[in-house]
Amino acid sequence: MSSSDKYTELGVTFKVLEPSDQPIIMDFLMESFFPEEPVFRSLKMLEGSGIVSNYISGLVRDELVDPCLLDGQSIAAIDKDGTVIGTRLGCIIQKGKKDPDLRWMGSMPSWCFPEKLIKLGHMMNFFESFRYGNKFAFEDIDNVEKFYHGKSLTVGSKARGMGLGKELIKQTNKIALEQGCSHVYIAATSIYSLAIFRKTGFQILHERPYDEFMDRDGKTQFFTDMREHKSCQVVLVDLKEFDFDQ
Repeated sequence: MSSSDKYTELGVTFKVLEPSDQPIIMDFLMESFFPEEPVFRSLKMLEGSGIVSNYISGLVRDELVDPCLLDGQSIAAIDKDGTVIGTRLGCIIQKGKKDPDLRWMGSMPSWCFPEKLIKLGHMMNFFESFRYGNKFAFEDIDNVEKFYHGKSLTVGSKARGMGLGKELIKQTNKIALEQGCSHVYIAATSIYSLAIFRKTGFQILHERPYDEFMDRDGKTQFFTDMREHKSCQVVLVDLKEFDFDQ
């Protein structure tokens, strides 16, 4: 049975996302992605409802969601009741595209700057420390002009075990190839995302153990609630070598 027949039989359809889908996708991520994603969960980035929390939520929307809903770059899995049960969000990056630099927040004095924003800035220092980001991708991937930057892969708790993660990767990789990307690039923050990327042919480009990254005092660990997750890994696949029939 082909994967398309399998999901048709299960009542699952796949939808290319549009900007108008943003509210429902944000709701799905707030329920199924951020509470379990180890970096955001450990730092409690999205907890609370004050001005600072709302500002961070806006940054998340502006950087991790909205750009991914443009130009048919992302896909959702929808069950027979019309409910989103999985998403793969990403966007195509061309040379010259820079990441927002928020590292300065991590060096601000705590007596006059919100603690959560200081943590946000220091979190960006963590990713910088093992060469994760658009700038590093163009330096580390040979002869790349355009790549697909995966932002998140999420499967709702009730839909796990159906192979949706793998299918969402395959479908968005096909989009990336059709739009002229040579590679797909992502930071895998959990052991579960790393496992599925490894199974689908991604290779580790860089890695940083969580317990080696210190807080600003240089003595205490920055991440305090990582549970089973040991490291963050930058992973990469060359689309010319990706097996779309797996």
